[in-house]
Amino acid sequence: MFGARAARGAPPPTLALAWKLASSDVAVYDVAPVTFTAAGDAKGTSVVRTVDGHEIRAGQYQPTSARADALLAILGLHLPTGLPAGLPAGLAAAPTPQTCRLDLADAADVAAKGTASATVRADGFVDVTYAWTFDARGALDKDVRLVVDEGTADGTRTFDPVRGVVTAARVRMSARRRTSSDGKAAPAGRADGV
Repeated sequence: MFGARAARGAPPPTLALAWKLASSDVAVYDVAPVTFTAAGDAKGTSVVRTVDGHEIRAGQYQPTSARADALLAILGLHLPTGLPAGLPAGLAAAPTPQTCRLDLADAADVAAKGTASATVRADGFVDVTYAWTFDARGALDKDVRLVVDEGTADGTRTFDPVRGVVTAARVRMSARRRTSSDGKAAPAGRADGV
């Protein structure tokens, strides 16, 4: 065509994974923590964790006033972004870079980065594998005495795109927790678990 501009290529479509809970909806999960020690694995007492619809912001689980002990659940229920759409069933997407910042009420904020990939199953569910590293960001102040850093987390989650919920997740996390009474962090050991 005479005088026509060349069309710009559109960005490739992405696999949209987002929570779809209405503000009054609740998803209920049975959580069974496992602690790894030199003596062996110890399964903890199962507890119920709820995800309330009002805790979903921008399609992600982001609880208000989240505490450091919720970090495992937040990373386990975080949905990846930027995964390619149109994957045939059974084919895994190449790992895609991910980042998120977690605001914690009782600890310094945590910045996480990592990768995620997805496989669309024949039944339409999406299996996501991921690996995170995370560290504390931000200064301690008089109200924040806990730091969670030098952390890693990896695992899998199964997402139902029709209902917009995670149906299962397994997370293995290791992190260092430090506390202080004078605003300066001091070593206090490691916390590991699934």
